[in-house]
Amino acid sequence: MKTDVLIIGGGPGGAAAAMFLLREGITPVILEQEEFPRFHIGESLTGEGAQVLRRLGLGEKMDAMENPIKHGVRVYGTNAATTWYVKVSSRDADWKLHDSTTWQVRRSEFDKMLLEEAIKRGAKILRGTAIKALQSEDGALVGIRIRHPNGE
Repeated sequence: MKTDVLIIGGGPGGAAAAMFLLREGITPVILEQEEFPRFHIGESLTGEGAQVLRRLGLGEKMDAMENPIKHGVRVYGTNAATTWYVKVSSRDADWKLHDSTTWQVRRSEFDKMLLEEAIKRGAKILRGTAIKALQSEDGALVGIRIRHPNGE
């Protein structure tokens, strides 16, 4: 099988990368070994993480999932003097900081939604595990060997 772009892992980073590539007319293949939803501990997304989701057109979908909206986070130190509040911020086109919001997500549902959205938009999914990088004599990556779920 030949592809211009192979993304190893269909988690949030891989799914988002696939959606950005699809915007540019590049159809990636996502290699993922697990079926989603998969167990992961919950996640508090950063302000810029939320902005990436909005740039991908997923803001409304995130709100529809009824994820708690966060305006900031309190970081607790060993006492009151070492405890502080950090507002969620994002940057505009001129790189200026503005107050923003983000979401607290249940990772199993969040990961599944992102991967399904990448596939819906046109990314291809290949089930398996990357087991060996194939390199040319000069060290350039020319392929990858994978193990399919059936062991082949």
